[in-house]
Amino acid sequence: MKKWMLGGGAALAVIAGVLGILNGATSSESVSGYEDGGFQVSVQAPDSAVRVMKPAEFTVTATGANGQPVANADLRAVLYMPDMFCGLFEAEVTEISPGVYEVQGVPVMKGKWVAKLTLASDGNQGTFVQPFKVS
Repeated sequence: MKKWMLGGGAALAVIAGVLGILNGATSSESVSGYEDGGFQVSVQAPDSAVRVMKPAEFTVTATGANGQPVANADLRAVLYMPDMFCGLFEAEVTEISPGVYEVQGVPVMKGKWVAKLTLASDGNQGTFVQPFKVS
């Protein structure tokens, strides 16, 4: 998995909210980009910090190698704490426009969390892991 920076001439996929929320940062400082399986994905944090037992919402946008939105994909999101075994928490995913997905999950305790996103479409699959903090 390669990490890429926004601002290049490459087409991007925006997974908004997921990654930013995961970092517990504000939306103005939390856009991360990833590339894997022929997909480019970016995630932007929500407008506020992620809190225990409160829905964490983020937006995920994905493009393919051709720069086109990856619509009607199978996007799965699982939240977990990498340093503890408190279980895996599947997040709800809804496509809100072609290639743009809203992800909502509820972290159950304070600490370091990870959102693992698995995107599959047309026989290709990419996995993207975004750390975030819950307070």
